[in-house]
Amino acid sequence: MNTSRRSFCLSLPAVVALPASWTAFTTALRAAPSAPDANNENYWSLVKRQFPLEDNLVYLNAANVCTA
Repeated sequence: MNTSRRSFCLSLPAVVALPASWTAFTTALRAAPSAPDANNENYWSLVKRQFPLEDNLVYLNAANVCTA
C-alpha cells in the first residue's frame, strides 16, 4: 500500500477523535439499563401491545421469498 503524505494528513482527525469516541462509547455502555425481568408480565404485555396482530391469524415468516 502506497500512502501519500496528503492522505495520511487527511486521516489524522479520525485518529485523534478515536479516544474521545471510545470514552463516550464506554460511558454509554456502563449507563445502559439492564435487561428486563423475563418473568415480569407487565413488561410482556407492553411488548405485545407494540405488535398489533390479530389473534385468529397465524403469521409465518417468509423472508426467503422477499425481493430484496
